[in-house]
Amino acid sequence: MKSLFFAVNRNQYRYFRFLAAHFRGEACAAHAGRCLLPALPALRHLDLEDLPSIIERKMAELAARRRARRSWSRCLYRHLFWFLAAINWLRYWRIISRSGAAVLAVWNGCFFRQSIACAVAEKLGLTCVYFENGLLPETTTLDCRGVNYANSVPREPAFYAALPDDGHLPKLLVPRTARRPDRFAASETVLPSRYVFIPFQIDHDTQITLFSPWVRDMEHLFALVTAAFADESAGFHLVFREHPSSCREYPAICRAIEGNPKLHLMNHVATQTLIENAAAVIVVNSTVGIESLLHGKKVIVLGQAFYALEGIARRAGTVDELAGLIRGIDDWQVDTALINRFLYYLYYDYAIPGSWKNPDVQHAAAVEERLGFCHGQKTCDFHGLHPPAPV
Repeated sequence: MKSLFFAVNRNQYRYFRFLAAHFRGEACAAHAGRCLLPALPALRHLDLEDLPSIIERKMAELAARRRARRSWSRCLYRHLFWFLAAINWLRYWRIISRSGAAVLAVWNGCFFRQSIACAVAEKLGLTCVYFENGLLPETTTLDCRGVNYANSVPREPAFYAALPDDGHLPKLLVPRTARRPDRFAASETVLPSRYVFIPFQIDHDTQITLFSPWVRDMEHLFALVTAAFADESAGFHLVFREHPSSCREYPAICRAIEGNPKLHLMNHVATQTLIENAAAVIVVNSTVGIESLLHGKKVIVLGQAFYALEGIARRAGTVDELAGLIRGIDDWQVDTALINRFLYYLYYDYAIPGSWKNPDVQHAAAVEERLGFCHGQKTCDFHGLHPPAPV
């Protein structure tokens, strides 16, 4: 079984080349930007049924980035993406068909170029697998169904209740490198005595554009959360923190926070510190939710998240539901045993040990073992149970 690692940027290519070089079996890495020639004979295989959904996902990302606000501009972009999708299909057909691979590995799989590569691979009969940042510190995700809400993690709490509850879990979180270091420079501050922590996510990330049915972006998140707390009498403050990888500015949010003593924007305080001292954490579907579970916190999820399971996290689909959960925070008992079993599964069974940013030989061996298991599979049955599909 030969594996083809398909990269679209330098960091991915560096990581994939390392894996290919340390596999015992056959593997190779390809960079999409270095293979420019299209395979014109593949025109007869061009599947126009796959492209519309890929293009609409790209248009959703464009809208989240606040570009193409005029109808004529959106029309131009849509035609441009159709052209790029067709050209890339032919380019990637050349790469994938000539590789002799049985497995195609990509990063995330929901982005524009990776989606096209996966569509080509499926047309050629390859198994597609998906990498992503690890769900827990110093881990990497590799799944044969998808990532984030589309992953193959079992969705039945009973599955985790039957697992052992012993083992070490990492508590030290790995901070993200800020794209705007000046906005995230650490400084001492006094935290409110009783607060709920709301971390922002990246507006154009697939977590928001694909898996957030009722929260459009972070400005909308801010409006929903503050509305839910409007009549709340438990004395909570709200602490927000921007995503370090985001380039967005939020002037309207900053003005609203300046005028309200119970609202706070604390980019200068580490995420771990804000989690550890919070009464609860509200997320759309961020991995900060999982990190909060690691520290025994009550987690409220507003979007689609695979960890929003009964006994592990609560989910709100409306402002009224969110307000109801807020009113009952003090009566909410955390099921520590079930949460720990869930986290043990993620850490010891599901995750690939080691971060993709600094891989070693053991990490490459774990990836190769997982790829061998995933070949031809539609689920990643890591613990002897067929996981149900995401709902």
